[in-house]
Amino acid sequence: LLRENAALIRTIKELQNEGNNDNLFDYMKQLHRNILWLSLLADETSTKNQ
Repeated sequence: LLRENAALIRTIKELQNEGNNDNLFDYMKQLHRNILWLSLLADETSTKNQ
């Protein structure tokens, strides 16, 4: 998932540099979902360890 996020960030950066905003929002939504999922997983893991 971290590699996917890195690829999404590169793609978002490229699209922004090209001024291509057509699919930009879709990539940003996917990145947001991934980051949210990772944060929930980290929070769950942290809660179990307390």
